[in-house]
Amino acid sequence: MSHCVRKFVVGLACGVMLVGVVAPVAAQTPRGEIAAGYQFLRDGDSNLPRGLFISGAVNLSDRFAIVGEVSSSRTSFPDTLFAEGASASIYGYMGGVRYFSHMGSVTPFAQMLFGVLRAEEMIEFLGFPISESQTAGAMQPGAGVDVQLNDSFAIRFAGDYRRIFTEDGAGELRFIVGAVVGFGSR
Repeated sequence: MSHCVRKFVVGLACGVMLVGVVAPVAAQTPRGEIAAGYQFLRDGDSNLPRGLFISGAVNLSDRFAIVGEVSSSRTSFPDTLFAEGASASIYGYMGGVRYFSHMGSVTPFAQMLFGVLRAEEMIEFLGFPISESQTAGAMQPGAGVDVQLNDSFAIRFAGDYRRIFTEDGAGELRFIVGAVVGFGSR
């Protein structure tokens, strides 16, 4: 198991333990939220362990929200005899809907996002930089849980699968952990 996957599993276990420790919080749906944090991305045979995401949501009711998200994942590869400075990056620009349900201090959710992914690869070969990029549409169903710490702050644990609309029908697995700040009242 890779180091980043272990970190995610430990973080998820800590989050589950928080559910039992955190005092029950009144389930009030804020008008909206902003979330940001760490993401681990598995793309085919490659891990992209250096990732970030930021998302925003506007809650339409006590169960439905409109969501927008921007994410970035990166990795680098070891130098070889002729190549140095090899790296890969994937950027996501997604939007869609989320269904959620308050259960005391825990709010499980499921969401479906659609958007665009941009992949960039760069390698320096004998001192000359060579880069390639590709943009494709994507669909990203996912689920997770927010553990409420107080009326306006929560910790998010989630996972999703990105189906990329390319000829080979590639897919990516993504795991996130982050902070959620709610604002406004409904």
